[in-house]
Amino acid sequence: MSAGVKKEAFSSDKPFIGIANSYNNIIPGHVHLNELTAEVKRGIIDAGGIPFEWGVPGICDGVAMFVEMRLSLPSREHVAGKMGEGEAEGMLSIMACGAGGRARNA
Repeated sequence: MSAGVKKEAFSSDKPFIGIANSYNNIIPGHVHLNELTAEVKRGIIDAGGIPFEWGVPGICDGVAMFVEMRLSLPSREHVAGKMGEGEAEGMLSIMACGAGGRARNA
């Protein structure tokens, strides 16, 4: 057994589908992504695939502007590089922008 997958899965014709998930509990628009990812995994299994999930950093300009805005674009390049890692026949990225869910002061 590897990564929670039964040995038989490696000898089957089922495709491995990677899921890059940017869930975190800091960016408001990302807090629901684990629930969404669970549904995506269920869909992959129902369609005959084997899902593999890995985490990628969540990037939000709304959060970055309070820290160091110049880090936002290089961070996106880092995420793009992480999404291509792994050996899979297909890949999904589950990401969102937290700017819409941010509380604003009047």
